[in-house]
Amino acid sequence: MATEVKPLADINKAVPFRGGCNTAIEPDLLPFGAYSMVQNMRGSHPGMMQRKGCRKQHAVADGDNEVLTLFQFSKGKKTERHLYAQMGDGDVLDATTAPPGITTGAFGTEVFSGATGQIPAAWSVINDMVLYSNGVDQHQIHVGVDPYIDQIVVYKGTGPIPVIPTMGEDYTEQATDGLTTTAVVLDSLATLATDYDCIFIRTTLPATSIKLTVSLPNSNAAVAAINYWNGTWASVTGFSDGTSVGGATFAQTGSMSWAQPVDEIPHYIFDEAGFWYQIYLSSGALDLEVELTAIQYNTTWQPIRNIWDGYPVDVTEVQFYDASAGTYSTYGCVNIDVGLMQTADRVNFASDTNICGFYVDVGGTPNTTVTTAINAVKYWDGAALQDVVGLIDGTAGLSHSGWVIFKRPTAQPRQFNNTEYHAYWFEFSVDEAISAGVKLAIQVMPVYDISEFGTKGLYNCAWKDRALYVWDRYPVDICVSAKSRPLTLNGADFCFLERPGDGRLNRIVCMKKFYNDLMVWQEELGTNGGCLTIYEGYSPDTFGKFVVSTRFGTFNAKSAIVVEGVRLGENKVEDRPICIAFFLSHLGVCMSDGRSVVVISQDIANFFDPTKDECIRNGYEHKMWLAYDSTYHVLRIGLVSGALATDCNIFPVYDLTDKCWYFDVLTQPFACVTDIQAGSGDVTVLQMAGGINDGQIYQTNYGNNDVATPIDAFIMQELDGSGALLDLREIIVRTKAAQGNLVITPYVNGVAQPSKTIP
Repeated sequence: MATEVKPLADINKAVPFRGGCNTAIEPDLLPFGAYSMVQNMRGSHPGMMQRKGCRKQHAVADGDNEVLTLFQFSKGKKTERHLYAQMGDGDVLDATTAPPGITTGAFGTEVFSGATGQIPAAWSVINDMVLYSNGVDQHQIHVGVDPYIDQIVVYKGTGPIPVIPTMGEDYTEQATDGLTTTAVVLDSLATLATDYDCIFIRTTLPATSIKLTVSLPNSNAAVAAINYWNGTWASVTGFSDGTSVGGATFAQTGSMSWAQPVDEIPHYIFDEAGFWYQIYLSSGALDLEVELTAIQYNTTWQPIRNIWDGYPVDVTEVQFYDASAGTYSTYGCVNIDVGLMQTADRVNFASDTNICGFYVDVGGTPNTTVTTAINAVKYWDGAALQDVVGLIDGTAGLSHSGWVIFKRPTAQPRQFNNTEYHAYWFEFSVDEAISAGVKLAIQVMPVYDISEFGTKGLYNCAWKDRALYVWDRYPVDICVSAKSRPLTLNGADFCFLERPGDGRLNRIVCMKKFYNDLMVWQEELGTNGGCLTIYEGYSPDTFGKFVVSTRFGTFNAKSAIVVEGVRLGENKVEDRPICIAFFLSHLGVCMSDGRSVVVISQDIANFFDPTKDECIRNGYEHKMWLAYDSTYHVLRIGLVSGALATDCNIFPVYDLTDKCWYFDVLTQPFACVTDIQAGSGDVTVLQMAGGINDGQIYQTNYGNNDVATPIDAFIMQELDGSGALLDLREIIVRTKAAQGNLVITPYVNGVAQPSKTIP
């Protein structure tokens, strides 16, 4: 049989140098001119170029650690940035030098040391504070360097300071406005012990130092000291006064520092709950004019707390015990008749939570018996009634409204006097009979234990100016903090979102802001996979969910990304850029517009096909990642491919402009990739990557080599004549001038033929 030979010109096939490769189809079955591989290239639309390489960001590696995640903490109120690296040994490192600067030593200093066995961490920023969740430790929070305090009140008393003071001059605006023309006035501040003068300062987190910017210094001999709150005011240890000069405190700008106490707890004064400090003079007095223009603080990374929102809570029920009659009278939270209460009588009240104090409102009927006091408050510890510790009666024996406070008890819920529900029951008594006609209202100061939610933080996200948390104890419940208060997980402005998905308890592995909404992925398990859910709304009363998919989930915190400015090319009249979520699934690389899910990895489907040797490996989903590279407007992906792989070894790249696939072959494989804002130079955004098992952080999209190794970039194009024999006599290639050498290597049935190099 004769074989017809046609010149290529007769076939009349023009092939533009554009597009991606297809690895899901056998090369012999690809159409004429298609690419079976595009390696280490990026599209220029039209045309292609070799991708940029990478360089080490620091000279000394952190052992053989894998870099699980990278995150840049960037503040908005002031210029402050930190590049954090979550390392495989549980540490978080803070970069010594901001990229593109290079560190001659190690990458950075250790700012947090966590437990082993961490998952890729979730990071977010709210109110210039960074949240960090690694799956094995409690959610962590950090405020960075020199944040402003939350509140300052200068108190100059005429008598002993009440248990819950309300008087004083609030200078919060002057201390935090960043201006030198406004000031905190400390003129003639005297001692606490004899003159009842002091400064109250509130911070969001437990502080280890308070930085004072002194504009008018003190020159009088005076010694400062600091108290913290542990249920009562207690002196800090290791106190050092950096404002003192020659025995005169507040004489210069500096920090007052101390060792962080282990028993410090939030306190409630001046209608605000938080971490309060009392700065006072133990001797001496300040000059006639002493002023501060700023007050800031510093502290370490801290586990999150659940801090009361500051609104007193009504008691559930009150039972007044009349000992002489042996009877109980039951009341709500108001109009409680305790007139002529005797020393043997008891006021029993129930609370939904444990408490460290209660407020008694006597209204217009106070007790008029002189020198009366509330002499005992008891709680149920699970076995018997116990006396509280540190009792302070702020009502002076019910003679006026006020707070009764004490140290946090180890109270336990119980049923009391045949009640059909469990609650925390407390009782109080008085030391002498009170007057007739006394009627009370009672509210409580609740105590919250963060461990009630869980001890291991799985995920966090900032949304609607609120912090969202997921714990190991309830891995499908999303806890939403009060607005602008990431540590307030209680009160009327706090809520839980309706559980995502279709009722399955697959844990939440990723949350991302999507337009004005929240997108939540659940882990893919079994044959039913996972779920993708959208939450909408503006407040706890309006939050609601929309289930996008009951089949698609994702793998971990670094396997999903939301990208703005994607053009889908579906509308030929107006192809406007929109917001799209991209994520990894066992079914492939997916995208969602918030209403549906589409698999976009058909051209590389072999890596998600369980019948193929190169399919992604089960059990290593926590290793895989997907990130956006804004330099080239592409997605970069790391897959653990093959039955023997334990780390990412295949690195597909998805071009968001041409909707096509390339592959990177990396001399040093990456475990994570992220874009950051540059610390210097002409380029605004840089891309950083974490190495696998080499303790190294890299700057990518830099130079022409992977560190010192040349990049092997090529395209493999499949040519056939629809069954006809090709006589390829001429090839015309157009390249940019003076860009290196072009090597053309023809293959016949997979066998390489002599190559040709074109300068």
